[in-house]
Amino acid sequence: MIPIKQHYTEVVKENYWKRIKPLLTPKKEVVLNDLIKLNPKFSEFKDAKGLILSDFSKIKSCIKSLELGEPKDFDFMVTKYETFINNKNLYCNVSLIDDLGIKVCPYCNRSFIMSTRVDVDNKIKNTCQLDHFYNKNQYPIFALSLQNLIPVCSSCNHSKLDKEFKKSPFEIEDVDKGFTFSLEYAKADYTKPDAFKVITTTPDNVLIDQKEILGLETLYSKHNDIGHELFLKQHIYSEDRIMELCESFPELFTSPNEVRQLILGNYIDKKDVGKRPLAKMTRDIMMQLGFIEE
Repeated sequence: MIPIKQHYTEVVKENYWKRIKPLLTPKKEVVLNDLIKLNPKFSEFKDAKGLILSDFSKIKSCIKSLELGEPKDFDFMVTKYETFINNKNLYCNVSLIDDLGIKVCPYCNRSFIMSTRVDVDNKIKNTCQLDHFYNKNQYPIFALSLQNLIPVCSSCNHSKLDKEFKKSPFEIEDVDKGFTFSLEYAKADYTKPDAFKVITTTPDNVLIDQKEILGLETLYSKHNDIGHELFLKQHIYSEDRIMELCESFPELFTSPNEVRQLILGNYIDKKDVGKRPLAKMTRDIMMQLGFIEE
């Protein structure tokens, strides 16, 4: 799981509210404000804008205080969400994803989720989907809350459906506290791809349910061939060879790590693993093999 909190800047929040506010209509905004004020469990949100732009921590705290079937009278928020995602001509989920700049699914780090507009049968098709971390039908009050909407790939969204995860990408501070990867192999058979196996682990036991629901163990086992290629690259490109390339092309490389990144075809800096699919797996395995260091 990849952290995403850094993408939800004040500029993104204000732009989202500016575009969502007209969907509510003045009448619905008044209704929403009144419903929030009437229920002390929602006092932290203060008003409609506070609810829509609330930090995830406040949403989670509120969810814990709610009883089954509570709150009522917020079903219209689900309808407004449907209007939002199908808004063909104005700001919609495609626009939001563009604003956020999240390029890879934070749940699995396997698929690009950059937005695409494809007009088919007068409907917008999109390569990215928005997962309601807390199900919109069970908690309609948060159907439009920005930090309850997680941009994910269709595979993860369909696997999760209405299941509830114990931890959100907003709660992941350190990417190494999410899912980690290693390479299991027999040294005697390093020329054979079948001798390599990508292992997925969860340092944080809270994430075990997510790993199972998303099927990450099985999904990453499909990348054993990439694990084999990473092993071969580590074997072929010695430290001396990397330094030689760095010194031979000073106009292209300012550091040995830039050479390593080019060799691997992926980001290796911890802060960049959300920029390209399989970057976390690549980084973890090459750290295991001693090809890169912190």
